[in-house]
Amino acid sequence: MSIGKGFECKALSTAGYYQHLNFPKRKYESHADARQWRRGVYVHWQRQFLHPMLKAFDAPSREECTAERPRSNTPLAALALLNDPTFVEAARALANRSLNTVVADDRSRVNALFQQVLSRDAASFEQDLLLEVLRENRSAFEEDPESAKKFLSIGIVPPSDMIATTELAAWTMVARVVLNMDEAITRN
Repeated sequence: MSIGKGFECKALSTAGYYQHLNFPKRKYESHADARQWRRGVYVHWQRQFLHPMLKAFDAPSREECTAERPRSNTPLAALALLNDPTFVEAARALANRSLNTVVADDRSRVNALFQQVLSRDAASFEQDLLLEVLRENRSAFEEDPESAKKFLSIGIVPPSDMIATTELAAWTMVARVVLNMDEAITRN
C-alpha cells in the first residue's frame, strides 16, 4: 500500500447533491471548523437524499422501517474509508498519537497501535505486513518529501511540527491500514 506518485485524496463529491430536492430548497456545505468532528448522529438525513457518506455505507433510505441493517461491503465504503479526507486526517491523528508513545522499536509501535484500535495484540504475520507497509512508505516519502507534505496537508488540523514529515506520513499509511481492517469497522 504505497502511495505512489501524484497521490491525492478527494472527498465524496457533494456539489449539487440536493439540487433535485424541491421542498425545502437546500445547499449542502461541509463544515470547516470544530463542527467537522461532530458525531455521525448529527449528519443531515433527508428521505431519499442521503448524505453521500451514508449512501456509501448502504444506509437505509428511511422510506421504510429498518429493524436490522443488512451486511454490506461495498467498494464505495472501502474507498471512502481509505480516501475521504476525514478518514485520512483521523489516521494521521492516530499515527501522531502512536509516534508520541514511548516504545522500543517499530514492531512494538505497531503492536501499541493495534492495542489502541482493536484492543488486542497484533499477530506476527500482521506485524510483518504492517512493517512492510511502513518500510515501503518510508522509502517512498524519503524519495519524495514533497509528497509527504502534500499528503499530510489533507484535513483541517495542520500536522505536528514535532515529528519528521516523512515519518508521520509513513505511519499515517500504517494507521490507515489498521483503521480499515474489518475488525475496526464492523460491529458484531
